[in-house]
Amino acid sequence: MLKEYHGNSLYRLEYLPTVLIPIFFALIDSHKSILNVMPFIIGWCFLALGLFLMNDVIDQDRTLELSRRALFFLYIMCLTLGFSLIRPHGLYFALLFSVIGALYNLKLKYLPFFKNIFLIMLLGLPYLDFTSHIRILTIIPFFFLGLFAELVHSLADRDVTFQRLQRKTIYLAFFSSVAFLVFSVVNIIVADFNYYIPLTVIAILGTLGVLFIWNKPDRWPLAKKLGTEIFNLFTIYLLIQLLFR
Repeated sequence: MLKEYHGNSLYRLEYLPTVLIPIFFALIDSHKSILNVMPFIIGWCFLALGLFLMNDVIDQDRTLELSRRALFFLYIMCLTLGFSLIRPHGLYFALLFSVIGALYNLKLKYLPFFKNIFLIMLLGLPYLDFTSHIRILTIIPFFFLGLFAELVHSLADRDVTFQRLQRKTIYLAFFSSVAFLVFSVVNIIVADFNYYIPLTVIAILGTLGVLFIWNKPDRWPLAKKLGTEIFNLFTIYLLIQLLFR
């Protein structure tokens, strides 16, 4: 079986799309300029990096050269930098994100399936902070996208969700990918949102990928890593769209 993938860098920079993509879509929905809010975006990135470090302090599921105390100091530093940049733009959302994120790392991630839902709700806070127009047709597909990504992680890591649901986890992942695909297509047809064309391609690949490795459990860690890289590319795509639209 392949080794589980938990990120390569100390700060897990490859996981920053989890906060950047909701922020970018909030800016798209609200027709805002990214340049005017760049410091706040960087602040949110520091908060996310802090939660990743907190996870390392608690889980110790990666081989790192730094001690737990050193990682905790870095966690505090990330929070300090994050709040310094965000204040006063989205202070309440940032506080809620940090508190719920800490609770998730300490307790909530040990609750089967609900841990996946809690994390999706947590990652919705950056969207709410930056949007001035909550768009349901953005929230619905991203909920299913988040659920699909979370279930792939559960299948790869064999976490508490997989331990409780077993084979049902694959069925839920497939349902989530199909729902994500359907609502991505709806966005293209109803709203003429070309931003969703790459997401539709991702949804198709995700759905086909689930079918292809359905009975190949050793491939899920690879699927998790591949999905991480795909969303890194999609984040760059959205950034370019925001900078040059």
